[in-house]
Amino acid sequence: MRGPNSPRVPRRLSRAVLALLACCVLAVPAAWAADAAPEKEGWFSRELKRFKSYPHLDMAYRKLEQNKPAEAVAEFQKYLAMSPADADAREGLAQVLADQGRPEEALTVLEDGLKLSPDNPRLRLTRAYVLARMNRPAQAGEDFRAVMASAKDERTVSQARRGLAALLISQSRWQDALDLLKQEPADAQVQAWRGQALNGLGRHDLAEEAFAKASGDALTGPARVVVLTTWAQSRAARGNLAGARDLLEQARQLAGDTPEILLALADNAARRGDNATAVSLARLAATKNPKDREALANVLSLAGEQREAGDIYAALFDAAKSPADRARLGQKLGYALFAQGRYEDAARVYEQAVAADPSPSAPNSAALEGWAVTMERLGKPEQAAALLERAYGGKADAPALMRMAGLKAKAGQPAQAAALLERALAGNLTPQARQEALLTLGEAYSQAGQPAQAVEAWEKAQVQTPRDAALAA
Repeated sequence: MRGPNSPRVPRRLSRAVLALLACCVLAVPAAWAADAAPEKEGWFSRELKRFKSYPHLDMAYRKLEQNKPAEAVAEFQKYLAMSPADADAREGLAQVLADQGRPEEALTVLEDGLKLSPDNPRLRLTRAYVLARMNRPAQAGEDFRAVMASAKDERTVSQARRGLAALLISQSRWQDALDLLKQEPADAQVQAWRGQALNGLGRHDLAEEAFAKASGDALTGPARVVVLTTWAQSRAARGNLAGARDLLEQARQLAGDTPEILLALADNAARRGDNATAVSLARLAATKNPKDREALANVLSLAGEQREAGDIYAALFDAAKSPADRARLGQKLGYALFAQGRYEDAARVYEQAVAADPSPSAPNSAALEGWAVTMERLGKPEQAAALLERAYGGKADAPALMRMAGLKAKAGQPAQAAALLERALAGNLTPQARQEALLTLGEAYSQAGQPAQAVEAWEKAQVQTPRDAALAA
């Protein structure tokens, strides 16, 4: 049961030692017991309490070895009631509670210990892990950094550094994690984390090398499954869908049909065009975990089954309470309705998704763009252009500006279209896109009654294609 980072376990007291201690206790003159209790606990009282508490600690570890964590927790608690200053036992109890899905209780155990021993790095390190598990990254990171700065032994410092690196990866802070991992020996676990970080940075070739080094026999069980699934993501990002599928199948052999692996395989199948397999795998994942219905709908949508995907999204959208959930699900439902040709319904849902999360600093740009495309399809280009302006928030790149210009031209606003195209031409465009922008700019100026500017734009376009007879005319 106990891993390499588990707390130290006291040697079990042999029966002979227990008997000897019992004899010593029985030999104490009875007159001592009749005396008034001293104001402070004496040596003998402390040793007697310790003698009485050790069997509970011994039994706690016995229960862990027997895979009876609930009984182990009870024995730990009895022991700590008698010996509250034992930091190792507190660390052990906290680990068991956290593994049992009781992180709040684990946190209380650790904080009680830190009140008695505020400078104990092991307790603070374990608290950092518990806080990370409770999705409190800021506090967890603070504890990890404090341990790195104060711990005296390199083993504890290394564990804190690795814990912080894993936390940074979970926050998508890829470069920070890589910088931190440079201080650690490049064992299999570190290589696995490096692969994840490099994959997040889009450096897929280096990620492939790191994953290959991590995939040896040094990593087994759940850690190996994580490496295989993340490695599969890296391969998929490089377009190697067949290689990604092979890695996911290896993970499936190790972990079984977990919803996460089934959904990853379903997504892979859909991207390879094997829609029947994708839908079958996604349905199987949803039967194992009903909470994965959104993921099932994602795969159905990717496989072109928009009607069924839309039905699932609609049920989830109607039941959603938080603004973030309604914004996300509304955007997906809007797309499914649009793909079915239900443009009026799609526009209504997109509007609800945008209203659900109206933050001006971070607008729901995906829903706004979907709404804009829908309004264009409904023959309302002016509203579509206004929605795109909201989506980009003044940060539109050159292609986006060209798109908005096209909508302004459709709305009968050539002067505004020309202004947007001039801004687009000042940005980064491919030669083909630049020529298209110049041609469209000439048309916009012509419609706006500015023939000189129109001719100038067309002449610039002709420089790139001098043999274009239609353009010359």
